[in-house]
Amino acid sequence: MEKLEIFGKKYQIQSGLSSEEVIRMYREIVKRLKTLSLEYPRLDKVDILVLYVIELNEKIIEMEKVLKKEVKKIEEIRTKIFRLEGKIKEKSKKS
Repeated sequence: MEKLEIFGKKYQIQSGLSSEEVIRMYREIVKRLKTLSLEYPRLDKVDILVLYVIELNEKIIEMEKVLKKEVKKIEEIRTKIFRLEGKIKEKSKKS
């Protein structure tokens, strides 16, 4: 369990990730929050966090789209393989 500080508040993080991955995640979060704070200096901490959550959800949606495309490609390949296997079996029966 890692103890992390975000916007001056400490959080105890329990995750299935390794300590190294949690620390990497934490660094990325802090870096992005600092960047957003500099880009939008008039926004308070909650608004900055909301912007970050929106960004993360946009990334999730984009990743889901990519994943769906990849799954579709895999299914198409799987279908082609089954067809080829069927043709091979037919030819070997005829021989």
